[in-house]
Amino acid sequence: MKTIETLLESVKLNGGHEMLLTPYSEPRVKTLGGWVPLETEKIDSKSVKNLLFSILNEQQKIDLTQYGFIIGSVSIQSGLNISFKIIKNKLGFVGQIKEIETTSNSKTKVFLTSNLKDQLLKCKGLIFLSGPACSGKTTLLSECIDFINQNTNNYISLIESTVQNIHFSKESILNQIEVGSNKMDESLWRSIENSDIIAVDLPFTSFNFEKAIEMSEAGKLVIMTIAVDEFSSLLNRVNQFFVGAAQKYIIERWLKQMNVFVNLRLIQNQFDDYSSAQEIIIFNDQIREFLRGSQLSEVYNYILNFGDKVGMKTLNQSIMNLYIKNKIHIKEAFANSPQPDELDKMIGDLGV
Repeated sequence: MKTIETLLESVKLNGGHEMLLTPYSEPRVKTLGGWVPLETEKIDSKSVKNLLFSILNEQQKIDLTQYGFIIGSVSIQSGLNISFKIIKNKLGFVGQIKEIETTSNSKTKVFLTSNLKDQLLKCKGLIFLSGPACSGKTTLLSECIDFINQNTNNYISLIESTVQNIHFSKESILNQIEVGSNKMDESLWRSIENSDIIAVDLPFTSFNFEKAIEMSEAGKLVIMTIAVDEFSSLLNRVNQFFVGAAQKYIIERWLKQMNVFVNLRLIQNQFDDYSSAQEIIIFNDQIREFLRGSQLSEVYNYILNFGDKVGMKTLNQSIMNLYIKNKIHIKEAFANSPQPDELDKMIGDLGV
């Protein structure tokens, strides 16, 4: 019986990228004309199962047996990166498999702050990574996963539109799920509900927001990327999702579970590379109380006055620190500031 590697090589030779394994049928390759037989040899149910299970780790095998359905990605010993969708039916297991290539060519690092590391090690609650397009959200999420993977013993599920970096299981067991253009539906959330840590790099929707809260209430850590340029934009988005009593109810649940909000900017530095500015809001009792009273301005006043003591900083403070350390040019500092007048005063007060 051929291996997954040799079958995928045949898929390439036939001009495809995706393979279908079905009991008592020939392996099939996906072409522009649809699914066509890859070879004439039919595969019995046991052989299909052995082929599919050969690429799964032990936790993934348990999940598949328990739920009868699994989506994920693995890197096998031969060096191939494989995305898969496996379903159990009356005949056995059906597997849809394709080789994937990572899409990230960026060498830019977004370093984890000590405060964010402390929050990650708690392994529960909610962490939101925000910023506009190309601000480093996915890169920071990847580094959060690497940190957890190296320092804790957990079961991690990472859900992405497109796999950009392959992560290998280290101290933790890691399952990557590529959903493409599909939405994350109830069945997919259900298939990962036994994960300890869930990372979501998908468009921010009301459904995913509610499921993230629900999962965190069950004692899990949920990390989400959100394409908003500041914290007030996130609040506006949440307020648009829900109205009336439902809005108050969902926001209260969210505030109880929320640990950290990080707002990112990648700013070109003087070495033809990028430096990361990070606004960090850690949700303590005082921050939650301000937000319950819709006092967003008080949140920022609190950070400006007490941020150093409680591990928080505004985006302007982070940008100013990069400028003072001569990592970015003054023009780039003001171009990326959410409030240039405030940044000008902060720099002036320091006599820089």
